[in-house]
Amino acid sequence: MISFEKTFGGTSGDYGHSVQETSDGGFILLGSTQSFGAGSDDMYLVKTDIQGNVVSNYITYYQDGDGDGFGNASITQDACFQPTGYVANSNDCDDTDANEHPGQIWYKDVDNDNYSDGTTDTVSCTRPTGYKVSAELIATSGDCNDSNGAISPGETEICDTVDKNCDGQIDDVVTTTFYQDYDGDGYGNSAVSQNACSQPTGYVANNSDCDDTNSLEHPNQTWYKDSDNDNYSDGTTDTTSCARPTGYKVAAELTAITGDCNDNNVAISPTAV
Repeated sequence: MISFEKTFGGTSGDYGHSVQETSDGGFILLGSTQSFGAGSDDMYLVKTDIQGNVVSNYITYYQDGDGDGFGNASITQDACFQPTGYVANSNDCDDTDANEHPGQIWYKDVDNDNYSDGTTDTVSCTRPTGYKVSAELIATSGDCNDSNGAISPGETEICDTVDKNCDGQIDDVVTTTFYQDYDGDGYGNSAVSQNACSQPTGYVANNSDCDDTNSLEHPNQTWYKDSDNDNYSDGTTDTTSCARPTGYKVAAELTAITGDCNDNNVAISPTAV
């Protein structure tokens, strides 16, 4: 059945090759033309209504050079169908950068450490100074000091009185436990300690003292037997006891650490008359 008879084209050689009915009852005619375009065999596309009247349904499309879904207002094409690489809007502010477009969420990263403090800009189309998109960041929040690139959740904590890794603790994972050395003998009291980056005054790194109120009593002390308390030892030693064994003294408490021929009689010693 013939719906209509029409002639389309210009004054030169124009040819129709196919006809396709459209969903609105009209037709799309595809052919070639020498009357229009560059003057050679260009494609010729005509859209008609159901009576064969040419319908002017060209839409202006805008080049989307960066593929972000937003078009460049200065580069257009009028077409019945959306050309490849073009979109129907002209809202792009920079068609060479896929990150710069309306509706973008920018995250502040002033110190450029790829962590944001969570501050956002949802108004700017072009990139604000010191801002990135989420794909450019390790985290979109969590930076506790966005003006210092050496402070972020990804930093390793060091002893510097600064919370380097933004966990709310200062020098929390790198401190050493030091123990009070009240008697100054170089051995610490396990019951009194302090965590610090460097050794506090009056503290040591070991907790080996057996009596932190007596500087003579500590590990590795050499005790000399002086059972008769005449300040002469018979040379017998104890090198294992930390606390003072009964009847023993240290060298500084004795006149001589050997020589007592009877350590059970105070009247007998190298200086007795």
